[in-house]
Amino acid sequence: FLQEFMTMSIQICEGQQLDLDMQKKKIVSLDEYFQMINLKTGVLIQFALSSAASMSEKGRLHLNEINSIGKDLGVLFQIQDDFLDLYGNQQKVGKSIGGDVVEGKKTFLYITALNEASIEIRQKLIKIYHSKNSNKLKDVSSIYSDLLVRKRVQKTIKSLRDSIFNSI
Repeated sequence: FLQEFMTMSIQICEGQQLDLDMQKKKIVSLDEYFQMINLKTGVLIQFALSSAASMSEKGRLHLNEINSIGKDLGVLFQIQDDFLDLYGNQQKVGKSIGGDVVEGKKTFLYITALNEASIEIRQKLIKIYHSKNSNKLKDVSSIYSDLLVRKRVQKTIKSLRDSIFNSI
């Protein structure tokens, strides 16, 4: 377990570094985002599930399925975290709303908006998202609203959750 734990720890650090590196980029692909969140969150959940499962004979028979569930839970956790950062209740979430936008973090919401936007709106979003404008959060939220980002992300969250429950 020590080798797997060390590998997981390194991968989490790599994921965190990718997250920081992405803040400097204006455009991030879904593939890059999923690679980052799998390293940042997915490997931790995979390790927790697979290390427990590997302690029993029956668990070892289902390690592939358990690893898949762990990866999907990591993706779900991170997308839900991105969603709650903007649309959550500040008192329940425990952090100020919109912090990811203010910091310029590349979230699932941002990538979804870029993928749905026309070229003109995409350029406008990129410019606003990377500005220090005092209305940044309001302006980004308005674009997200126009692009139905909240509804699209909720649909993705539901789909992931349903998939995980079906796998279990």
